[in-house]
Amino acid sequence: MEVQHGAVLGGNHDDTASEFEGTLSKWTNYILGWKSRFFVLKQGHLLYYKSPDDVRFGCRGAINLVNVNLVPHKLDECRFDLRFCDLFWYLRADSCDERQKWIEVLSSYIVAPNEPPDSTSCNKRWAVREKMEEIGTFKELILKQTLRLVDYFSDQFNVLETFQSLHCNDSKDLVRDLIIRLKENPVDLKEEIMTLIATVDALLSTATECVDEMDERELSWMKNEKSNARKYADRSALYTVGPELAEGQNCLLRDEEFYDAVEYGLERIEEEAELRKRLEDSLVDGIVGCEKESQHPLWSEIQKATEDQVELTCSAMNEDWTLLVDGDNMKMFTRDIVVNGVVVDPLKAVCTVEGVTGREICHYFYCPQFRKDWESTLEQMKVVEKIGDDTMVFHQVYKRVWPAAQRDLLFWSHLWRRETPGTHDVWAVVNKSIDLPQIPANDGKYVRVTLALCLLCVTETRPSVGKLSRDDVTCHLTYCSTVNPGGWVPASAIRALSRKEYPKFLNKFTSYVVEQTKHKEILL
Repeated sequence: MEVQHGAVLGGNHDDTASEFEGTLSKWTNYILGWKSRFFVLKQGHLLYYKSPDDVRFGCRGAINLVNVNLVPHKLDECRFDLRFCDLFWYLRADSCDERQKWIEVLSSYIVAPNEPPDSTSCNKRWAVREKMEEIGTFKELILKQTLRLVDYFSDQFNVLETFQSLHCNDSKDLVRDLIIRLKENPVDLKEEIMTLIATVDALLSTATECVDEMDERELSWMKNEKSNARKYADRSALYTVGPELAEGQNCLLRDEEFYDAVEYGLERIEEEAELRKRLEDSLVDGIVGCEKESQHPLWSEIQKATEDQVELTCSAMNEDWTLLVDGDNMKMFTRDIVVNGVVVDPLKAVCTVEGVTGREICHYFYCPQFRKDWESTLEQMKVVEKIGDDTMVFHQVYKRVWPAAQRDLLFWSHLWRRETPGTHDVWAVVNKSIDLPQIPANDGKYVRVTLALCLLCVTETRPSVGKLSRDDVTCHLTYCSTVNPGGWVPASAIRALSRKEYPKFLNKFTSYVVEQTKHKEILL
């Protein structure tokens, strides 16, 4: 692990400089185990992200270090825990040295926060460090004073030794010369000895204060450990997986654990979709309700909802929209909206796809026989009713991603086209949830999802001398959706998933269409 100091992180969460950062393993839950996470220390707070690349999406969790209890693990030399009330972070470094670095840095914030509540507390927290600096100063003073005394007594010894070796007739002159030599380098022996004694006393006093401070701190830590041991003595070692660990307002999983579990489940679904063979097409021909679409009971609702969704998709965005993703060929915007405690943030994405037309994009998005190729979370799909060639009613069941409940969706889908003389037609697919008595909502194990969605495409062609090729075609795609997940899901988890999954979905779908059409005739 490489640890960096003073790096400035980008992203929406915080623009301040980080004092310390690096990668640690964090225990998520008993299903996922240890997961690598990127940690950043800023202004006395420890934040963590999935990776350095996800910093711009915001942190997954944060903790104030002032009152945190840091406990190195007794058996695992690379592990240490952070505890605050009922919040536990189990962390693990790659080596003992890295763990020690983290412990030293985090301990300095726990002992001496940047903004202490009062001066008395600050002085007490900094006492040991200041005393250690004083001991270092006293050590240097004692060394200098001892050397001066050694030099003085060495000169005195040399004088006596020289005096003993002199002859009597020359003793007066030589003694006079030696006295003059000693006066040239005078030393106040009494003052030097008193200074040395005072320095040694100060050193011993400071060391005693240091020891007392460490004893007091050790007693405090032991008291906290005993208190925590009594608090959790009657708890079971592990919780069994039951209804309380699944989705709901009484869910025992924290938001970051819920998000980790759902994200891991989605990743596994995608891996299984890539490895498994293509499942047998579950398309079931529905019953044509009427000979003419206009005679169908839902037709007036479909026409009005389609016009509203197309108008909403084409409308300009005001200051209420927030830029969520800013990529090379994609921009995604959102607004924070909560209805009855459930997050229903509308999302709007604008992207450019080279080599395909709007008609081709909408064709692969609308037709049910292609849906399982690009929607990996889909478990079952059924055409409930075929209203017309461009309008169908679908019932879809999605794979369960623990700990969330399994979802289903009942909606009509309409392939829309606007003829524009002198240029290429505008194509769109509009999906909207409905209720049907033969397929009731929230009946059995499924939680019903509701949505309103519009995929609108405008085709642009560049002039070419010969036959139009894929290199001359560009599709400007606008995707606008509002999804209500149905049941209760943590707000932070669903928003974090939206930031990641929607861009991934659009990239996967558009890449699929490009691959399917690259050797086919262009449909305008």
